[in-house]
Amino acid sequence: MTILLNTEWKALIEDLSQTLLNSEPTDLSNRKSIPTTGGVYIFSSIDDKQIIYIGQAGNIRGRVFNSHLYEMRISSFRGALLGLKKNQLHTPVVERNEDLNLYILENYHLRYKEVNDTIIRGCLESYLIGLLKPKYSVPTFKR
Repeated sequence: MTILLNTEWKALIEDLSQTLLNSEPTDLSNRKSIPTTGGVYIFSSIDDKQIIYIGQAGNIRGRVFNSHLYEMRISSFRGALLGLKKNQLHTPVVERNEDLNLYILENYHLRYKEVNDTIIRGCLESYLIGLLKPKYSVPTFKR
């Protein structure tokens, strides 16, 4: 484990944030283009005017495809799009869970940054959520 000083930590998180935000969107129709390593990911609107969701995972591909896409169970992201999140009142974007996969594929981009260190990954996710205020995310980093 690497121990970083406050200034080094801040520079690292800011650098990772900029790399992620400036990366090209990933083609969600090509499952294999997304790595199975850990990292932080962002769903944004196709026009990039709104950050929709920021998350982290030990396996980015698994989280994106097994929780947010092609899954009939309702992840927090899917629940938010369906209007089911209790802490946020909004109109659902689709009425049925079955219609959500196509809606996500047609309306959102995905960007990701591989980050294998779980602490840095959690800090990066929390930093981005605080900075960008995505419509449907809350920090998941736990000490």
